[in-house]
Amino acid sequence: MPESINVGPFAAGKGQKQSGMLAVPGTNIEIPVTIINGTGDGKTMVITGGTHGGEFVGVEAANRLSQLDPPELCGALLIVHAANPPAFFGRMEYRGPLDGKNLHRCYPGKPGGTPTERIAYVIFHEVIKHADFYFDLHGGDLHENLMPFAAYASAGGPETEKKSAEAAGFFGVPMAHKDSTGTSAIEVASRTFGIPAMLGEIGSQGLWTEREVGMYIRGLKNIMKHLGILPGEPEYLCDTRFSDELLDMVNIAATGCWYPCVKTGDVVKKGQKTGEVRDFFGKLVDELYAQRDGTVLYTITALPVQSGEMVMGIG
Repeated sequence: MPESINVGPFAAGKGQKQSGMLAVPGTNIEIPVTIINGTGDGKTMVITGGTHGGEFVGVEAANRLSQLDPPELCGALLIVHAANPPAFFGRMEYRGPLDGKNLHRCYPGKPGGTPTERIAYVIFHEVIKHADFYFDLHGGDLHENLMPFAAYASAGGPETEKKSAEAAGFFGVPMAHKDSTGTSAIEVASRTFGIPAMLGEIGSQGLWTEREVGMYIRGLKNIMKHLGILPGEPEYLCDTRFSDELLDMVNIAATGCWYPCVKTGDVVKKGQKTGEVRDFFGKLVDELYAQRDGTVLYTITALPVQSGEMVMGIG
């Protein structure tokens, strides 16, 4: 760990803490960040919350973790409280209001790109590059009912994947699956910098509760113990089922009104009907069937759906 950690114009020497707003060049966007540089040597963990504007549990968990003080850490914690402020304050689902882009799919970003691409560039090259371990905080967006789960990066090679999966086992959620999309923030970070990385999913429908925030903080601190950033041995939080299969993100083919036949947490069998779309007059226009056995990790709760939209995840 370096004696001083620099993020944009901010610097925190050993035993120091610094918070401020990180400007995105070419825009009026400012990203809230905190650097906590511990008094002891150790690894640097980067945490990003608020990639999607309606995922509030992760933002509040990041806010509370920023209250840690340097003497509590051996290593450093770099926190991006809300990675996408325009989407956060606009209460947007998935995409940003300035260019319609999904920040989660924009890494490593472009310095001269659209606003969301510029946000990705600043976070990736000013913050994530410092990481020995990277954790991206997600949750159920405004229209999603979700059960807690995790994904771990696989793009950085076998050893990096192993470290990512090991950390996921200390997070305290019932399921962790491999992320092999190649396009998520954790996958790009893992592939580019060789950083072990994972993301969490806690929360539903744009709501946040003390229980859910507490679950996030408990899991994150447990991983920090695993990494040696916090003192003490990591605890057993729950059994975690690991899956090498990519989460089956189910897209709909028709536009209309969505009627799920299953709910979050249900176990489904391949070929089982999981939902249908009807038009305004009740005519059936599309049906969905599970493509494999698995557990429904989330479903959308909105009535309207559009062709090509993701409506369910089965892991």
